Amino acid sequence: MTTNKKIKAKYTTDFGIRIYAPKPSKNYWRISYVDQEGKLRDTTATSEKMALDKAAEVEVLLRNNVGNLPHNSVSEMITEFVKEKTKVHSGSRAEWGIKHTSSQESIFKNHIFKAVGDKKCMKLTNTDLVKIIESCKTVDLTKPKSTSQPKTNSSSPKNTLNPDGSSRIKLTEPLAVGNRVHNAKYGLGTVISIEGPSVVIDFGSLGTKSFKKTSSTIDRL
Repeated sequence: MTTNKKIKAKYTTDFGIRIYAPKPSKNYWRISYVDQEGKLRDTTATSEKMALDKAAEVEVLLRNNVGNLPHNSVSEMITEFVKEKTKVHSGSRAEWGIKHTSSQESIFKNHIFKAVGDKKCMKLTNTDLVKIIESCKTVDLTKPKSTSQPKTNSSSPKNTLNPDGSSRIKLTEPLAVGNRVHNAKYGLGTVISIEGPSVVIDFGSLGTKSFKKTSSTIDRL
């Protein structure tokens, strides 16, 4: 008979926040806690100092009874939002259809994620709003639309199209730890380790997932 050894946290705060050191062959720390709704939450950090800082931020929020969302990054908050909008409830359809979801995810990825995706919701400022606005392309309605088709270069097959018609560049260089990436199923994530032919990506509240380095489902931002 085999028994599972319980991993002991290296640090435990007064609010029960547990910080676990990296497992063998891993290079990221895990922070585990129970939020205001009684749900078990996990997040990760790439160093001991970052793990302690994250735990301190969570504890401040728990002490102030403000819940978990302010601690999330903007990308994590939006990922949770999209997940709720696309959830299929029993006896009914999801609030967002496939085309609308694709369109909204394209806007989030091309404008909001690039401008403030990594920033904590609780630390957003007016300057961040300006960054989002400036990242959006404007259209001059006084100029007539061109009817000519743009020239394409058949020797450069690297670009593909998203379902909404926007351009997406496939990975042409190897991923590195710290790269921000996007996956259609899990949303925005951060590469936290590279193990042989695989990469481990942290998707915030959705946990960590492993992918092949050459996976076509991963887009680097």
